Amino acid sequence: NDSLSSMKMGKLALSVLLVFIFISFLHPEFNPDLFWHLASVRKASATNQWLLFSETFSFTLAGHPWVNFEWLFEWIAWALYQAGSFRLLALIQAVLATGIVFLLAHYTLHDLRRQGLPCDFFERSICVLIAAELLTPRVSMQPELFGLLFLVLFFFRRTL
Repeated sequence: NDSLSSMKMGKLALSVLLVFIFISFLHPEFNPDLFWHLASVRKASATNQWLLFSETFSFTLAGHPWVNFEWLFEWIAWALYQAGSFRLLALIQAVLATGIVFLLAHYTLHDLRRQGLPCDFFERSICVLIAAELLTPRVSMQPELFGLLFLVLFFFRRTL
């Protein structure tokens, strides 16, 4: 019974830690690329196109061919922006980043258990904190945030 209550307290403490990490990731966008992505979709939709095929925002390369390989992210970000402005984008950013931290920590713990190593509260907390620290410089509403999520999911799929 004592180990059961200890396990519940450990899960509660980890949940609180994840909530604090979520709050730390909940900040306004600071990367100017997001505004460029949103402007690209706004311009494309204003001209009844799905994609822009020439550079329109640069005076040095205006009119030159341009391959927009981040078009899917741009349309998702535009839809979120239309639904809830920058507040919703910040919320989604924090949810994605916290989810990546949780999945990275969970994957690491899964790997430790597979190797027969102990995984008590201390190890779990360290895994969560290291994952948060590694992700913190990359937390921005950018396509790479989705790429990191899919990379972690790939690792999970590979090991199952």
